[in-house]
Amino acid sequence: MEWLNRQVPGPFVWCLAVFFFVASMTMIAMSPSRFLYDEVFYHGYAVELSDKGLSISYLRELIAPTGPLYGFAHLILGSLTDLRVVPMRLATNVMFATSAAAVVLLLSMVRVQSPSSVVALSYGIPFAGVTFGLALTEVPAMLAASVGTLALIKGLLMVDDWCKRVKTAGQPPKVAAYAFFVLAGLLYASAVWGRQNYLVAVLALPVLFVSNRGFALVPWLLITVITCGLSVVLYRDWE
Repeated sequence: MEWLNRQVPGPFVWCLAVFFFVASMTMIAMSPSRFLYDEVFYHGYAVELSDKGLSISYLRELIAPTGPLYGFAHLILGSLTDLRVVPMRLATNVMFATSAAAVVLLLSMVRVQSPSSVVALSYGIPFAGVTFGLALTEVPAMLAASVGTLALIKGLLMVDDWCKRVKTAGQPPKVAAYAFFVLAGLLYASAVWGRQNYLVAVLALPVLFVSNRGFALVPWLLITVITCGLSVVLYRDWE
């Protein structure tokens, strides 16, 4: 990414990203209106959620291994897509691009030089088209995890900034920072509710809380407890 940004002007990279996004939206808009691949399994997640609401019965009757985040996301967007498969695919692509934009913002916050190529490069990932081009479950979870990491880093930067400026011993950190930590925990749990393999992120979380000021124990505990606590609800045997 650094090499690309040194060789290619930033505005060109953004133009390339916009081109890929518009081209993919055009291709998706022209895609068949019938279900493709695993869409047949997941489309009903949103329809049944609209009919039944979130209940034990709804969770018990999910017909595929992934959780209900897909249903939540597309139910929220239902007024725009009318739960029709091609508009749902277009919505998936928008969520995919938003995930990449969240990563760009995240890298900018931690002062990585020229992170703008992320959006363009994300469309070049092998087999990414199956992810952003169909109404499947990966992208809502990807978006939740990306924005969750963004909220986590924002909270840590606020705490770090507070540590540099505070003069009075024992003064509590900003409440706003902990609001970001709570949001991060909720979003990580949402990612798990979309794709259960995101639960392994809990094992990687401690790395994000280590800095030259030590280990941020309380924020780590808060996010881990929220993520694991809400994930347990999904893993529970509802039979």
